[in-house]
Formats: sequence, structure tokens, C-alpha cells
Amino acid sequence: MSQSGIHYNINDKNDRNKITEELNKLEQFQYGEHPSRVLCVFNILSQYDPKELLCIFQQYGDVKTIYYSTVQFGFIVVIFYDIRSSRSAAKYLNGHINEGPNHGTLVIFNIDKQTDDETLKTIFSKYGEIKEIRETPSRKYHKFIEYFDSRSSDVALKELNDIEINGRKIKIEISKPNISKLIFLQCVSNLLGIPREVPVIIPPSELIDLIQHYAQDTVKHYNEHQNEEQLEQIEFDSEGNVLDKVKNTVIIKNISRRCSHNTFIRYLQNSISSFYKNAFLFRETNSQTGVVIVTNPSVIVSLFSCFNDKMIEPNQEQLCQVYYSRYQDKDFIEKVEEMIRR
Repeated sequence: MSQSGIHYNINDKNDRNKITEELNKLEQFQYGEHPSRVLCVFNILSQYDPKELLCIFQQYGDVKTIYYSTVQFGFIVVIFYDIRSSRSAAKYLNGHINEGPNHGTLVIFNIDKQTDDETLKTIFSKYGEIKEIRETPSRKYHKFIEYFDSRSSDVALKELNDIEINGRKIKIEISKPNISKLIFLQCVSNLLGIPREVPVIIPPSELIDLIQHYAQDTVKHYNEHQNEEQLEQIEFDSEGNVLDKVKNTVIIKNISRRCSHNTFIRYLQNSISSFYKNAFLFRETNSQTGVVIVTNPSVIVSLFSCFNDKMIEPNQEQLCQVYYSRYQDKDFIEKVEEMIRR
């Protein structure tokens, strides 16, 4: 990456310090004496409709433009007409946590296979009219319940979570569209030491340039991680549920080198829908290794069923094997970042 003809190396500690210093200057500029009409808003979920985002920012003044194409990287660029509007938006939205719009659909985990749709309808229709109850063949232990009114799902979630149905305690979550594209900007921000509490800053081109470089380095340094990785078998109880209710990061070994990232993601979504935060595919000498961080450990059952002892490409040399990762969730991300820093 470069700035004004100066080339920076992300693996060089001095260069990283220089980049961090420049980004901090930009952040100070945003909140200092010379604010900008341009805001870069990080941690934006891809399922947001541009019109919804426009409504959010128009609360603070007239918006000239929203550049939405960068949402695949986890951020958007908002340009106001009035500097005072951008300052207000930065002040009141900075650090605001929003999980995205609720589309009125609940996912019910740990459903007994003898529980039919009529039973669920009787229980859940107390909180609003149900549009649809559905399931997918690969996820026999959970179902989706969609309400006509999204407010009904909020009430049902509050009232029914952790109740027992036919002797099994259910777990309920709001179902959301897939938000798990690799948001490299978040990882690069962590790598450069940019505070998580400051998601709204002027968009530095240096940070955007780092995305591709970071992706390449992540793949390269994962080979080191593989040497340290101690794989752990996934264990199930007599009903087929995972025994460990905490671990949420699994490794899928022996994926064919012919399998593209898009194909891997398609298999993953067919298996566990949108219930994963991150999905990586690392290329090795004779095969590929997938790493999946799920949002709910109970869906590991479906993931295991989809991949373990299976071929996901014709004439694959070895069957896929699924294990727990030694490093879980944020520890896995931090481990890879740590090796990149070396």
C-alpha cells in the first residue's frame, strides 16, 4: 500500500505505527476544529436497505449521497450538505450498537422431532398472526416461525425463550439474513490498533488498500497456525446434540482444492443458513481447510452432518473431517493477527 508515492508494508512494525498515526490524525480531524461533511460508518450489516440507512442519517440533516457499494466490506460512506449535520450524526451514532432490522422471523432451536407445526402454532400465535412455519431437511432440530408483524416476534422472543416443549428446553433467536461476509476492514482495524469504540471516522484510503493485502497475509500465515493447531473431536449426546454448549469454532479438513470459496459458502448456507459469523477457506499443499465461527453452537450438529465423512467435490481424494478448533471465536482471529504481526 502507499500514500503519496510512499510504500508501506503491513508486516513492518514501523510502517504499521506510521499508518496508525496517520489514521489517528484523520480521526482527530473529524472531531477537531475542522470537521468533515464526509463520514465513514463502520460495522454496517449487509442486509440493511439503503433507504433504511438514508432515514437513519436524515434525522441529523440533509444527506447529499450515501455510497453503499462498500457495504460488502462492512462500511458505508455518507456525505452531508451541512458540516453541522455530519458532526451531529457522528456524535449521536458513534458507538451505537444495532444488530440490523428485525424481519419478523424467529428460529427455534432444540425442537423435538415429534413436535408438529400445529403445536408450535398454538404456542406462538398467542403473540401475533403467524405467516409461515418452515424447516429445512438438514436442520431437523430447529424451525423458522415468521410473523406478519415483526413486533410479534420481539414479544414472543421475550416471553417464550428457554421454555420447554415436549420435555426439551428450546432456544429462540431472531433470524437474520446472512451477515457473515468476511469484513476485512474490521480485522485490519484491530491489527492497526484502531479503537473499537470509534467506528465513525473519515474514510482513509490507506485502510481500504490494506484489505487485499490483509487477506493474502491471512492465508499465508494460517499455515503456521495449522502447525500449532490441536484438533479436538466433536462429541454428541444420546439425542444427537453437541455436548459442548460453548465452543463455536470448527475446522473442516480435506476440502478439495477445486472447491471455490463461493461453493464452500453455498454448502455452508445450505447446512446452517445464516448462523455463522465468519467463514474462512485456507489453501494448503494438497487440500483446503475451512474454519467456521457459528453464532449458536447447536447448529454445529447440522454442519457436522453436512461435511463430516462427505465429499463436497466429485472425485475428492479424501473425505472431509470436522473438528473443534483449539482456538475459539475471537481467540482464533487474534491468533492469526498475532502471526501476521511477527
